[in-house]
Amino acid sequence: MTDVAIDRKELEDFEPHVGTTFSIVAEGLPPLPMLLEEIKALKHNSQDLRAPFDLIFRGNDELLPQGLYQFRHDAIGDVAIFIVPVAKGADGVRYCATFN
Repeated sequence: MTDVAIDRKELEDFEPHVGTTFSIVAEGLPPLPMLLEEIKALKHNSQDLRAPFDLIFRGNDELLPQGLYQFRHDAIGDVAIFIVPVAKGADGVRYCATFN
């Protein structure tokens, strides 16, 4: 796996992995699976350093506070992602991560 800084990730890095599972990893705890459900391209202008986008993840019923978490994916490797809980439903909690 390759470690890549959060500021280097682009929408295209995540697109092929919609529908796959990432894991939040923390020392001493079991990995917490997070399904990448959707990617939303956001409006931007030509002065932006990169095109902004949202990642929508779905976890289990356990509500995590907003914060920076270490995510792991077989194809992408490890990346730190700041997530915010946005909805809780019968199928779990949804989180949004905005890259801009």
